[in-house]
Amino acid sequence: MTRRSFLAAPSAFAACPDSDHAELDFTHLPASAHAIADDLRLGEGAWTPYREQQRKLLLSRIDEGSAEHVTYYVLQSQSFTRHAPIDPVRLAAAKPAQITAAARERFDDFLAHPPADERGRIVRELFGNLPPSWTAEACFAHTMRFLNKRSSNQQSARDELYQRRGLSSDTTPNQTLVIDRALAHLGPPQGRTLLVGPGLDLTRREAFRDDIPLQAYQVDRLLAATALLDCADVRPEVLAFLKPRPVCPLHLDISTTAASARGRYSLILVTNVLLYLGDQALFAAMAGFARSLAPGGHLVHNDVRFATKVFGEVLGLPAAHYESISLGKRQGVELLDRAVIHRRL
Repeated sequence: MTRRSFLAAPSAFAACPDSDHAELDFTHLPASAHAIADDLRLGEGAWTPYREQQRKLLLSRIDEGSAEHVTYYVLQSQSFTRHAPIDPVRLAAAKPAQITAAARERFDDFLAHPPADERGRIVRELFGNLPPSWTAEACFAHTMRFLNKRSSNQQSARDELYQRRGLSSDTTPNQTLVIDRALAHLGPPQGRTLLVGPGLDLTRREAFRDDIPLQAYQVDRLLAATALLDCADVRPEVLAFLKPRPVCPLHLDISTTAASARGRYSLILVTNVLLYLGDQALFAAMAGFARSLAPGGHLVHNDVRFATKVFGEVLGLPAAHYESISLGKRQGVELLDRAVIHRRL
């Protein structure tokens, strides 16, 4: 099954018991949210063209995320070549005008040798499922442009970049820290839980090694706390990886669809996902979360934009708790994450 046929057929995986996802629309908003919806050009009659635009954008952003995965793997993996690995971040800092000879040699070896393991097979499928315009040169150029823009020291520029960035399956063990802090505050989940963007540790832009296990860290952490877990993602390789697990994998775009129309969840966790959404899509996603949560249920995320607070308040999902989480130090600078908890009224 190709990526595009998969996206057109979300029933490829077994449906969740009592699945009741629904498209988002103006009629689902509380009256308190109407004024902000109008300001965001999501007023009455605007949602159908908005959803169509988001679905087209989703396809291109998935392609861009695949191009990044392919490039990071090709430049660093040792499973298919004897050429020395190339640090993508350092290479991007040199601002190459075109694909370098060393990178070209690695792409040639990548295409010439059959995959040596499951990770290699997945990356080859990602490259094979890209449209023909995504050549090795195009994947390389796109990734170099992203890494160069990402090096900006201006937070506003980085925020805007991520809101347009391709959608990848990036995840790290540190993402479980937000879950740990949320469960310490809320206690074990008392009903069905939804994890949005579970991710898969497929490739990394820095310090990649072939012996990094294929792992969905957040899923494993939550399965230690609950047996009632749904996982929503838009990337086929993530959902395929989760299929054998005791979870319900949902192909779901949170910017156009609510995971539940009847308040099925007591807890929704969404870490390192909301930063990919501009204000319009962020408002729509939070409207979907409000619809998916049962009264008294909680939303947990790590996006500290003021918009999440404002949108939550008008959607009946006010912020109830906030705390910082230390991720240790890097080059003498302390790295921080945040846990933000909203409660459904």
